[in-house]
Amino acid sequence: MKIDPMKIPDTGGKPTRRSTGEKEITISTDDKFTSTGDTGKPGIIDSKTAASILAQKKGEDYKILWSFKPEEKKYFKKDSPSMREFIEKFGSKQDHVDYVNSLGTPYFEESGVSTTPTPSRDGKGIIIATNHGDIYCVGKDGKPVWKKEASKDESAEIEGINQSPTGDIIFKDAGYLYRLDHDTMEVKPFESVGERQGIYYSVGSDGTIYRGTWENRKEDGVYALNPDDTVKWKFPTPKMPIKGKPVEGPDGKICFHTWDGEVFMLSSDGKKSAHTKLKGRTASWNPVFSPDGERMYMGFKDGSVACVSTKDGKTGWIKSMGVETDEQYMSVGNDGTLYVAGSKGKLVTFDTDGKKKWEYHSSGDIKTDPIVSKSGYVYQVCGDGSLHCIDKNGDARWIAKITAQYAPPPYVDDDDTLYVATKSGSLQAIKSNTIEDIAKRAFEGQEGKEKSVPTIEIGEGFVMIGGVKLSIKRS
Repeated sequence: MKIDPMKIPDTGGKPTRRSTGEKEITISTDDKFTSTGDTGKPGIIDSKTAASILAQKKGEDYKILWSFKPEEKKYFKKDSPSMREFIEKFGSKQDHVDYVNSLGTPYFEESGVSTTPTPSRDGKGIIIATNHGDIYCVGKDGKPVWKKEASKDESAEIEGINQSPTGDIIFKDAGYLYRLDHDTMEVKPFESVGERQGIYYSVGSDGTIYRGTWENRKEDGVYALNPDDTVKWKFPTPKMPIKGKPVEGPDGKICFHTWDGEVFMLSSDGKKSAHTKLKGRTASWNPVFSPDGERMYMGFKDGSVACVSTKDGKTGWIKSMGVETDEQYMSVGNDGTLYVAGSKGKLVTFDTDGKKKWEYHSSGDIKTDPIVSKSGYVYQVCGDGSLHCIDKNGDARWIAKITAQYAPPPYVDDDDTLYVATKSGSLQAIKSNTIEDIAKRAFEGQEGKEKSVPTIEIGEGFVMIGGVKLSIKRS
């Protein structure tokens, strides 16, 4: 099946090419199904074909494994906007009166997954945070192993979750860095750097936290912090602040680049081991490394990509994506292939010598790193909320509406199980080959000469294809 990602109909999960209403098919784990709703003329696929997509195959591999919804959180209404301001934003005078009368009373808001799912180091589950300040570890059965209220602020902005080798959970909230102690489950702020905090950070193999700062040019630099919030060392960058985060390579070197293309390689004690200056404003947020750690890659706004030696800082090659881009997002596969994603939905791959292997054009701007799985498949989230699975030849295996627009990227484990944040805010686990099977059967089940890949939407406990909703019931 050949999929052209530029010709995928964007229906947002609504029926496509249908003469009448939607259909819904419920499939239980004993592979029986029932059909409800309109049974008139078939749309892009008929009901029997739709049912067979999941009902013909047995076993967990062809079912949505589980879906986890974070608990809603209780808040108290405290502030009352002026009547004029309230009416302009929300409604009528009576709405404002009702709101004022409700001040001080509890109300509930639904929570949704706000961070990329991260596997816990103890193997017990997947760690996520919500948009209301809770951190969960969700087990392999979809049930919470533990929960921690990391922030009581209604406007919590938890992001950048990592687990240190010590077991502590490192995260950001409203730009500031915090640590969730693995043993005591206490939340402790990192205060040694104070307000001079950059946007991103990374955690080294020994638990050292690397953070760039850019609030005061005289004080700008890279800090190495111990887990106890003491400063291990500082490397100053007074000319230009760091862009993105310092990253530890496979050989233990810490590399980073500044906004104007200056590249630094540091030893583990913070001493400069190599340095170079490349022309142009950088586009990539973070450096990425070859599997052996001998090469580092970074990108520029003119669309060029540079390969730099981590030993001596010399430039190995500079190649072009073929399109200017404000931002670049990069990943490296186990075979050394470099994946570079940028604006206008373009994904380009280069081999270790800088030779372009293939390029892929998606249906929306790309704002996340490509995810390269152990199997070699590439998973790319695009700005329209679609998730693309791309094979080693640059061809799409499947495309699904599986996330909200600009949602956090999914996590993909070694057997290509996807852990994704859905539009409803749930965390969902589903096998990649389940989606591929859906796409293949939906394609083959169409009537007429002109076949096209319908929009596939993966939701909380259902799959929708061509206006037919497949709801899965666990028996």
